[in-house]
Amino acid sequence: MSEQETISPASALYWYPRVQALGTPRTKFVEFDYMDALSMLDGEDPKRFPWGELTAAVEEVGYPVFLRTDQASAKHEGPNAYLVDGPGAIPRCTGLTIEDNAMKDLSPLAMMVREFLPIVHRFTAFRGLPIGYELRVFATAEEVVCAHYYWPEEAIRFWTEAAEPPRWRVLLAAMAFDVLGTQMVLESALQMRAVEAAKLCPAVDAWSVDFALVADDVWYLIDMAPAEWSWHPEHLA
Repeated sequence: MSEQETISPASALYWYPRVQALGTPRTKFVEFDYMDALSMLDGEDPKRFPWGELTAAVEEVGYPVFLRTDQASAKHEGPNAYLVDGPGAIPRCTGLTIEDNAMKDLSPLAMMVREFLPIVHRFTAFRGLPIGYELRVFATAEEVVCAHYYWPEEAIRFWTEAAEPPRWRVLLAAMAFDVLGTQMVLESALQMRAVEAAKLCPAVDAWSVDFALVADDVWYLIDMAPAEWSWHPEHLA
């Protein structure tokens, strides 16, 4: 059976190796038995979970790391669920990530250990998640379909913050304006990277490709998904 038949195109195990050279964070995968891992939700220690491999992968990438599965992260639960800043955080972030994937009805195949990126941002939400300069490009192997600022206002939630950040809507609108007006987008540098990513991933015709601006003024390709499964704002054609 071919790889495309056994691994969903939504899995980073499919798309990441193909686009790794297009400016992605350092990443290691640790495969695991998801059904076995679900025992974490009952407070048990899974019998076959590869804790040693996962710890070694984290140490190889280097603290801090961003922890997710090949299917999704628990980023909307805040840094407590994804930021591994020391060995003691590995079990907590792993458990919260597995719980999040289960609630999303996903079936991950691997933990994904990623270099932590200091995303340029103007405020935080979702218990401390940076809301920053991020772009989503919809593309095929032939062309860019459209590009959008990643964070819609209606998606922002302040679940445990003592108070909403002052003027956060103004800050959000300013970041959207900056991202969509940046010369990188106008000159199609990011968009062409999205087209190249789609070309390297022929399992589906169209993809959403997400980019984020980090502190060293570099845009990283941070995520991909089949376009039909990705959030897309209504807009004029």
